[in-house]
Amino acid sequence: MSLMDRLKGAMGSDEVEREFNYHCRECGTEFETAEHSRSNVECPECGASGTRSLSKL
Repeated sequence: MSLMDRLKGAMGSDEVEREFNYHCRECGTEFETAEHSRSNVECPECGASGTRSLSKL
């Protein structure tokens, strides 16, 4: 369960948002985001669009 899911649960929201794991091919950062796209997702560390999806949570 992600931090966002725990916060929503603590605040009384039952709506669960999916998180997607990505890996940046440029800087190696792994990150989670609710954004899911067949096109590349931008890395929050370096801004590169060369990312790949790892898995869904």
